[in-house]
Amino acid sequence: MNVKVGPWSKINRIFWWIAALAIIAMCITTTIDVFWRWLTNESIGPVYSLCETLMALMVWSALSPTQKAGKHINVTILTSKLSDKMKTILEIVSLLICAFFFVLIFWKTLEDGIWAYGVKSYRAGDFYRFPTWWARLFVPVGVAAMLGQLTFEVINSIRILTGKANVSDNINLLVGEEKVVNG
Repeated sequence: MNVKVGPWSKINRIFWWIAALAIIAMCITTTIDVFWRWLTNESIGPVYSLCETLMALMVWSALSPTQKAGKHINVTILTSKLSDKMKTILEIVSLLICAFFFVLIFWKTLEDGIWAYGVKSYRAGDFYRFPTWWARLFVPVGVAAMLGQLTFEVINSIRILTGKANVSDNINLLVGEEKVVNG
């Protein structure tokens, strides 16, 4: 049995790697800064600013793959007693509400990112004038990926609601992994 990976899963993997590399870079630079401070009693100037901007990459790139993996906190105390159909309807409503707020976030962060790029923004008060425009431009990219993931989940939930797919099926359109049996 092979696993066929859709294009959206590949995109989510890229976002996972961006988040992972941001975490690794923060760990390495912070560790180097700690040892440098221990040796010289001085910190490496731009490390704090680098970690601050890498944090934005980590958080915003991890949104979509975390949503796909279903690793967000779920409170089921109210929904556990509902029928599968009602759960699916509530899932669609909650996904649409999330999508609405992420559209607003996308719009505002896109405006901010374009402005930050235009003025080549940097961290104020930083002696090294560390650029932050690239991280601010990345935020709407991560939000757009989350909107894509929410869109696919709404479509899948509608397919389940209309009976075109079962909850137990792992049919995720372009999103996910379909198990393919080699005959």
